[in-house]
Amino acid sequence: MKTTISKLRRIIRKVITEHVSDEHHEHGGSSHKEEPYEDYVKDFAGGYFEEYQFEDYLEFGMEYGYTEFELGDWWDAAGEADNKMRYQRDLKDDLESGRIDLVKNPYALD
Repeated sequence: MKTTISKLRRIIRKVITEHVSDEHHEHGGSSHKEEPYEDYVKDFAGGYFEEYQFEDYLEFGMEYGYTEFELGDWWDAAGEADNKMRYQRDLKDDLESGRIDLVKNPYALD
């Protein structure tokens, strides 16, 4: 069976979501925290992406009443931003060193 990376991510997120949702309901998670400022949970996606697992971010976001779909979208956006930042850093390092590895960094062909 062939699948794309994005489809595989959705499948994994769905399994994690079901697990966290079950635990959330077991602990009586019906009352939600209030965000200290607008987009608080959304802004934390990047930090959680770098330091933790999606399950941790999902649990954190559900405490504030967000759905797994909203949190999944923010998680994916944080991942894309992280990848873009890494590519830019790699490109800068390669340009400064004068060595470009096209296997490691195919962006150099662009």
